[in-house]
Amino acid sequence: MTKIQQIKQFAKDHLDDVRWVHTQQVVKMALEIARKEGANLEVVEISAWMHDTGTWQRKNVTMTHQIYSAKYAREIMEKIDYSQKTIDRVFKCIIEHSGPITDRTPGLLKKENATWDDIPRPSSIESKCLYDADMTNLCGPFGLAKMLYFQASKKKFSEIIQWQKILSASAYHDLKTKTGKQIGKKYHQTSTEMFKLFNL
Repeated sequence: MTKIQQIKQFAKDHLDDVRWVHTQQVVKMALEIARKEGANLEVVEISAWMHDTGTWQRKNVTMTHQIYSAKYAREIMEKIDYSQKTIDRVFKCIIEHSGPITDRTPGLLKKENATWDDIPRPSSIESKCLYDADMTNLCGPFGLAKMLYFQASKKKFSEIIQWQKILSASAYHDLKTKTGKQIGKKYHQTSTEMFKLFNL
């Protein structure tokens, strides 16, 4: 297998079925954004495949999963002989992809014994491409489907819908790149129309 095929296989082996579907969508969108924004495609693609692997065996970790994902990325990239520069750039992308920030963020950080330093905001163009792809997926219909899948046994249906409304809007309004904002607008509009149908 090529290096990127090994990265992809690692991700597939360390994600549940929902996050695997999510990851495939994020990879596709991150590369689309990266091409239009002039970002490094290799860094963006590796980061996108690996960005949620930190959820493996840590189902209740949300705000700090990127720390574990970045660690896994570093380990496998060192094993298959990527350059240190590429490893460092991928690590940075993954560490900076957690979001969006909402009024619940302080409580979620406290629950995971984390601080604001654990969720640095996207700073490089590659980080922004990954972040925008992830947030666009969250603010669209798949974000709602994923939320319902994970929360159906824990919360009331109306509570899930109301929280996803907040997440969708927060994710959309925090997009970083011109391309991400253009794509995200369509996804957010679709979700907004869906929310209206629930009449909650």
